Amino acid sequence: MDLDGALRGVAGLNTVLEKKDIELTVTFLESYIPMLKIVKDYEATGAHLLMQPESNSSKSLIAYAASKSEGGKRYGSYKVLTQFIPELINSIYNPHERKVLELIYIDGLTFGEAALSMEEDPAEGLGPIFGGSFAERRRKGLKRIALSLKILGILELIPEDITQLNEVAERFKMGRKSH
Repeated sequence: MDLDGALRGVAGLNTVLEKKDIELTVTFLESYIPMLKIVKDYEATGAHLLMQPESNSSKSLIAYAASKSEGGKRYGSYKVLTQFIPELINSIYNPHERKVLELIYIDGLTFGEAALSMEEDPAEGLGPIFGGSFAERRRKGLKRIALSLKILGILELIPEDITQLNEVAERFKMGRKSH
């Protein structure tokens, strides 16, 4: 079973969500763009190539050292998470909820920009949604993701440095599109 099937399978289970679960989910989703930037920057330096195993023993030693370094560990974690977050959002079966979360957390639009986008230029096949409906779709989508993360035991695995990452990103306005 793939991630999409697993998440759809647990969507209807009765699990109590706490406010902190929703808050951690929001923080996790907000970390996508800063993590993606770090992954791309790390890959641009070529450092990730050092982590690939080679037959040459000296290169294997370098690969081992790079994978054990703090930057290498963080790169590996962020690389997985930046692949996981879009899949997680894509698993939402309600197309409006999915699109709202894509606009905010994947495309990096602010809440207001995303709401305006869904009013004036909704995705193909979707009708426009307005203010209150937009906010409600976002809330429902976040609850669905938080529930899936909680049931799958992923909320407990979210790295502690995610909050710090978001604080640094906010300080430097990392990843937000400027319009």
